[in-house]
Amino acid sequence: MLSSAALQRRRQEVLINAGTVYGLIIGANELAVQGRETDALKALATITGALSFEIDAIREILAAEREAAKARDLTQRTLAPFFPRVPVEEPHAANDEAQSPSPEQPSPTVA
Repeated sequence: MLSSAALQRRRQEVLINAGTVYGLIIGANELAVQGRETDALKALATITGALSFEIDAIREILAAEREAAKARDLTQRTLAPFFPRVPVEEPHAANDEAQSPSPEQPSPTVA
C-alpha cells in the first residue's frame, strides 16, 4: 500500500497526465476537423499507447484510497466506545444580539 505522501504524489502525477491526455484529445480533434486525418490518427495512437499505464495508475490510487478508508472506518468503530462524542451546543440565532433584522422585521428607530 502507498504511504500518504506517496499517494498524494501519485494523485498529482495522474492528474497532470490526465490534463496532458485531454489536451492531446483536443489537439487530435482539431487535426481531424482540419482534415489532417493522418496526424489525428498519430495523436490518437500516442494517447492510446499511454492510457493502459494511466488506467493502471488510477486503479492503484483508488485501491489505496479504499484501503485507507477501510482503515479509518475500522479505527473509528474500534475506538468509538472509548471516546464518546460530546454534543456541540447549537447557537440560537434568536438570542444572538449581533444579528441584523430580517427584511420582514422593522428596524429599530433611534429617537
